[in-house]
Amino acid sequence: MKQAILIALLLCTSLVAAQDRPAEKKQPPPMPGGQSMDEMMKQAQQMAAPAEQHQRLATREGRWKVSGMFIMPGAPPMAFTGTSDARMILGGRFLQINGSAQSANPGMNSESLTVIGFDKRTGKYTMWAVDTYGTYSISATGDHDDATNTTTLLGENEEPGMGKVPFKFVIKTVDDDHYTLELHMQFPGMGWHKMMEATHERA
Repeated sequence: MKQAILIALLLCTSLVAAQDRPAEKKQPPPMPGGQSMDEMMKQAQQMAAPAEQHQRLATREGRWKVSGMFIMPGAPPMAFTGTSDARMILGGRFLQINGSAQSANPGMNSESLTVIGFDKRTGKYTMWAVDTYGTYSISATGDHDDATNTTTLLGENEEPGMGKVPFKFVIKTVDDDHYTLELHMQFPGMGWHKMMEATHERA
């Protein structure tokens, strides 16, 4: 009987002691790769910061005079003129270009919005654009060739009756105040065809 009472007293004492102990602090779960939260935040900030490629885009800021031509398969070239206003946005991460073009041919006047960037994750230049020629957007990615000072951006667009048609924009820097832009499309059975060429001169 005394032994049972002693065991009960010991059990009560241990329960009271357990209640008096402060709650143990839960340790945060380990981060991927064993990094601390501070290290991960610092790395994320470094990846989000603009790079030298964004400085290259910034050289296009300003107002530009545009002249060029549309070159439709089986039709004579159609000349156009226009303007574009370019500025860096979102802390120097993207180049936004607002453009307009006028042509003597009916229905060929247009307005456009283009955003060009550089994705540090993939090492690729990126482009997203919309205009008044349609109700859709296009996007493309590509590389810059230092030897020729040319950026080539590749993408695909859904063309009625033809499915997905590859296209590419070729942007070549001539000097600080001039650059050229070409649009090529690869139609089924035709190979690559230059659809548009335009010269940009700083206004």
